[in-house]
Amino acid sequence: MIRSRPIAVPLWLLAAAVGVGLAAVHAIAYTVGYGITGYEPAMAASGHEPWWTVAALAAVAVFVCAAAAARSRVHFARTAPVRSRRAYAALLLRMWLGLLLAAIAGFVLLENLEHILLAGHLAGLAPLAQIARLAALGPALLLLAAVALLALAVAVVGRVEYASVLAGSYARLVADGTFDASFTQSPWAVTFLGEVIGPVLHDAASDGSVLEVGCGTGVWLEEVSRLSASSTALAIGGFDLSADMAGAAASRLERAGVAATVWQGDVLDDGAYAMHGRSLHDLVFAYDVVQQLPADAQADAVEVMLHHVRPGGRLVVFDHDRRSRYGRTMGAKKWLRRYLGLPLVPRYYIHARYPELEQLRRGLEREGHAATITVEPEGRKRALVVRRAA
Repeated sequence: MIRSRPIAVPLWLLAAAVGVGLAAVHAIAYTVGYGITGYEPAMAASGHEPWWTVAALAAVAVFVCAAAAARSRVHFARTAPVRSRRAYAALLLRMWLGLLLAAIAGFVLLENLEHILLAGHLAGLAPLAQIARLAALGPALLLLAAVALLALAVAVVGRVEYASVLAGSYARLVADGTFDASFTQSPWAVTFLGEVIGPVLHDAASDGSVLEVGCGTGVWLEEVSRLSASSTALAIGGFDLSADMAGAAASRLERAGVAATVWQGDVLDDGAYAMHGRSLHDLVFAYDVVQQLPADAQADAVEVMLHHVRPGGRLVVFDHDRRSRYGRTMGAKKWLRRYLGLPLVPRYYIHARYPELEQLRRGLEREGHAATITVEPEGRKRALVVRRAA
């Protein structure tokens, strides 16, 4: 099984974990040094805030985290590195424990910085000691807040099914006209697809079949029909996660007179690949589909698609490589759009996570399949072409 590289959890959760980690280290240090009963006097003697102030801050922190979690549900559903709540809870626990250990250094630094500033060793900077006191939020209540934060993250931010999220998202894009039956692709994209798929269609059996995964508005099914005009018996079909997209594709193909079957289906569902009584096809292809999946589901999706290619047939995945120059540039633009609101790309772009095509290619070759990557001359698109082993 090929494994895609997991990505980080949301930034707000990392920030919250860092803060909780620092607080926990301080609480542990004071508890060990003064005991539970001597905790409050030690805090007061060192000039730190009383417990009720810290309790209020902890309550505010939990509320803010809850609001951030609610707002990040859709974003997290598309970027989660794990697909179950149990695995996500384990991930958060490992992350939190790691930060707890790392926070020991931060605690020592901040605590000593506070003493240095208050002692006047750095003239004029004493007011900054208040910043250093952020490390001193450490009553036992904050440890409970840490546990509450983990429980909150699991319960509220626990993985939303990507299928319902994407279906709803694309329904809105169809409704507002961003994608509809009249949608067209750039001439260079049409040319590139023809250069990659044309030879594969030529090698397909005269009574074979072609299946598009994530057919969108049907623009590529129409192009495949044109490319395979000489293979009159070649069955053509496709499915899309969004019923609205599938509807737009059906309207487009009917208007163009293309004999193709379109239905709703999920790339990870084996049952979605059946067409005219067959589940193995001469060609299965997907255009900008893998990038829409959660990071840990991308390799699984490629495996499922390849499973429905007949031995000797082809799987073609059109996408971008996360490690390419284009992938890195677009990744930076989407980050700036997501977190700073800079209109460098359309907002619906920010949820796509480009796969690591080269990593997928190597994994497929290790499994005995012939896999190559073709790059569009201007580097605007890549195609992972896999010939399934017999």
